[in-house]
Amino acid sequence: MFYFLLIQASFAADNLDSLYITLENSVEDTSLVNTLGKLSWQYHRTQPDKTELFAKRSLKISEKLNFPEGAIRAKNVLAVAYSIQGKMDLAIETFEEAIELAQQTNNQILICRTFNNIGRSHMKIGNFDKAVSYYQKGAKCSEKFGLDQQMSDNLLNMASAMIEQGIWDTASQYAREALKIAKKIKDKTLISDAHFMLGILSIHEQDYEDALDHFEIALKHTFSNKDRLGEARIIDKMGYVYSKQNQPKKALAAHREAYTIASQIKYPEQIIISLEHLAEIYFNDKQYSKAIEKSREGIQVAEQLGALKNVTKLFDIIAKSYASQNNFPQAYIYHTKLKMLSDSLITQERNQKLTELKIQFQLENKEAENKLLKYQQAKDKLTIQKATIASTAFILSLIHISEPTRQAEI
Repeated sequence: MFYFLLIQASFAADNLDSLYITLENSVEDTSLVNTLGKLSWQYHRTQPDKTELFAKRSLKISEKLNFPEGAIRAKNVLAVAYSIQGKMDLAIETFEEAIELAQQTNNQILICRTFNNIGRSHMKIGNFDKAVSYYQKGAKCSEKFGLDQQMSDNLLNMASAMIEQGIWDTASQYAREALKIAKKIKDKTLISDAHFMLGILSIHEQDYEDALDHFEIALKHTFSNKDRLGEARIIDKMGYVYSKQNQPKKALAAHREAYTIASQIKYPEQIIISLEHLAEIYFNDKQYSKAIEKSREGIQVAEQLGALKNVTKLFDIIAKSYASQNNFPQAYIYHTKLKMLSDSLITQERNQKLTELKIQFQLENKEAENKLLKYQQAKDKLTIQKATIASTAFILSLIHISEPTRQAEI
């Protein structure tokens, strides 16, 4: 439930293939680069593999023409395609290349637009501090250059980060502010994303009817935009609500539909989530063999994606399913796998945390580094994360006090 900066495109989906054939014979100039850039973005929520294809062509022509702005945009979109497809190392590397090139050409607005996307990618792989740091930079840029669309998108990502840390009130504040901006600029996708976020917040409040109301509004906008990625995650979350309302048949149908859509558009992150939810439903319905089957399918995708936290959840479902079948040897095997992976992730996160703190605060403020590293030694990981979020929330709250900003050209 995290969101990339959206670039508006005017191409109809049914004309894309014929347009691509036309483009093959077009003159390789900056106009073609810009057209390919818009075309590549048009596919990112439906067929990210085609986004990758068009972005690579745009990048190749931009480099041939020595057109840095086109190359920066192409790298940004290409990295988004990598991220959606689960190629996280390539995504982060390509985002960093885009920022480096933008810095070389002093293109501050394109740097700004990349900050939020790279933060999103770090959040997906659990690099919490790096994600927040990039979101913070993106918020400052958005305010400075009057990028309303970027600001709304950034606020939604910050709201998601707050939810990850259990800071619900601030998450709600950011989501509502994001919706306000999205409505002002009439961005249907961001309006949908904001309602989706508010639906999640309503789930936390156990106001399931309000959650469904938000999801229905979000779904309406995704249908309007032919946004298959958004459709999959909204329907899956509606299935979760149906489970909470003790409507297992509706929940099962929703998760199956979300899984089908995610598979069609090759969106591994949502495939894993949907399989996890299906496995949970089958377990609760005492269909233990199906729960194990779906869990194993999810583990295979999650391991390829590097989503090890999802693997731990699926190990747990398998272990409990075997135990419910009185197959205690297999239950013990998967419980042991779960314990080993969980311990490994805790150690990995702790070591990563220390390394990131050292690098971050050496660059920004040596005195702050020393204080926070001492604080780290005295407090646990959760406390540190909440402190980081609180600091970011304070800075963003100051930005919100400023006068309304203009909508930037895309």
